[in-house]
Amino acid sequence: MSWRSRRQGAYLGVFVLLVVLVVFIIVYPILFKAPTCTDKKQNGFETGVDCGGQCQLYCPKTVALPRVEWASVFYVSEDVYNVVAMLTSTAPSAGARNASYTFTLYDEAGKVIKEVKGSTFIPPASSFAVFEPQIRTGQRTPTRVRFVWDDNQIYFEKTKFNSNSLPIDVSLWKRDTVLDTERLTVNISNNSLRSIEESDYIVVVYDENDEPIAASKTRSALGARSDQVLFFSWPYQFKKDPKRYELVKRINPFTYVQ
Repeated sequence: MSWRSRRQGAYLGVFVLLVVLVVFIIVYPILFKAPTCTDKKQNGFETGVDCGGQCQLYCPKTVALPRVEWASVFYVSEDVYNVVAMLTSTAPSAGARNASYTFTLYDEAGKVIKEVKGSTFIPPASSFAVFEPQIRTGQRTPTRVRFVWDDNQIYFEKTKFNSNSLPIDVSLWKRDTVLDTERLTVNISNNSLRSIEESDYIVVVYDENDEPIAASKTRSALGARSDQVLFFSWPYQFKKDPKRYELVKRINPFTYVQ
């Protein structure tokens, strides 16, 4: 083969190689897409379809539901009651944006008076409360309440924010009894450099046996490096002497800007 033929062959080989390379660059991303957490396939390091591994979502039923510590019903006025459930989530880095639940109120005979449905966020690794106010029972008296999660298929996702770690201090508890009513004043301080959006604050009152005897809820925003006074009230006097108060901060881990 002459030198000219070899040179033409080399040029042709380079040209074919360039064509193949260009085709590869165009076709490969189409035929072999990189795994994502939204492609509706189990691929990459995922342990389920678009969940687990590098994905933000945990796979269903891989995170334990928060444990119900207690659920109680509290008298407010004639045929009006509040219900509260105290819960504990144990997953250190998993929370849920929206989880449905049901409170079921029973009378002394064990018959259902009413079901109240709602939804809540679930924070990671903390104790938190769910509060349903002003439930009318139609002249029937509830003696107990049951709290259940409506669906075991709650979608947990990664989050490390925990409201219990926020530098919020309680500096004063003051109880006032006026006529036949009770009022509790709580001074709190936000010592962080970030403000906290309007959130629910729930107070639970315990007796000498550490049994909950009353609960109330208010909402407030907290500015950065600021103090706030929270007021909780009841239209009656406590039947038992309070021995302990607990303030539960319901700050959403998915809307709090860190």
